Amino acid sequence: MEILSLLRKRLKDDEVMEWLEWMDVDVVYDFDRSHENMPDVYWAAAKDHGITLRFDERQTLDTIFVHVQPNDGHLAVDFSLITDIVVFGSDPQVRAYAADHGIKVTSGARPAALPPPGSWVRLDYDHHRVHYEFREGALSLVAISSTHDPKA
Repeated sequence: MEILSLLRKRLKDDEVMEWLEWMDVDVVYDFDRSHENMPDVYWAAAKDHGITLRFDERQTLDTIFVHVQPNDGHLAVDFSLITDIVVFGSDPQVRAYAADHGIKVTSGARPAALPPPGSWVRLDYDHHRVHYEFREGALSLVAISSTHDPKA
């Protein structure tokens, strides 16, 4: 299945609904309880599948979190089910791929106060970004986000 095609689709889009039904997940409305002027969001956490979908205040899918390693109650994703995400074994592999394909790269280290130690590399495509997080040298999380601002 292709997961990138879900970006920028609305919560009630047929393709999104198929994924939500397949993952057997509920959508949770997360509103600004403390009146800090934060936008409301909607979460669909499919912990058994290692995937979390984040919808913005307009119910548009703006971020997909893919757990490569079990973390925060999520199992590891089965990448045989997702065909359109490139997975890397190391930070240098991401950088080499970006250089070979002319993709803009941004990178950094996990904050020292946030164990375990690690690094991250983000690839910037025309319509989305793919953020690879490495913890202690192993790929832990892939976050795919839209570059489209629905408010613009």
